[in-house]
Amino acid sequence: MTEIYCTKCRKKTETSSEVQDMTDKGRYRIHGDCIICETHKNTITGENWKVKLHSKGEVLDAKKKRKKTATNKKAKKLGLKILDADDKVQAYIKRTTTPPSTSRLESNEEEEIPAPTQGDSSVSEYFESIKLYAIARNKDLDHINIKVAFILGLKLDYAKRAKEFGFKKPLKEIVEHLVGDRY
Repeated sequence: MTEIYCTKCRKKTETSSEVQDMTDKGRYRIHGDCIICETHKNTITGENWKVKLHSKGEVLDAKKKRKKTATNKKAKKLGLKILDADDKVQAYIKRTTTPPSTSRLESNEEEEIPAPTQGDSSVSEYFESIKLYAIARNKDLDHINIKVAFILGLKLDYAKRAKEFGFKKPLKEIVEHLVGDRY
């Protein structure tokens, strides 16, 4: 219960009800009922004013508008944060979206993984890197593409010996032959 002065009867009175209503400009003002003369008054300015009742549809429209404005402000803040992010983050945010049920790591197209080459390493070290390459490609060591990648990555003299030994044999036997020829 708030004590207010009625502008009509000029007496200090306690209000039986205190309500917040929205003005035309979207601001709230508190009003109460004078018990003595039963007028509605604004407690902030002390002026008499008539309570305007809004339909339920108008109230819901106003709520939707306020919620939409708040959402737009959040989107603007996020937009500014996106602009401040580095290029990799922006590319990730702006990517084409995939359904949440599918993982981004799983894809139907196979990524091209370059096959290793022997370089300055020994045949047994090169064979270990080919094993890792086969695991990355989800293929068996005796798969034809793995054998071809192995032979193409060998040094020239080892590649000639492997071709002479034969492709149809398992890769482990080819490596044992190459390592055995060396000693």
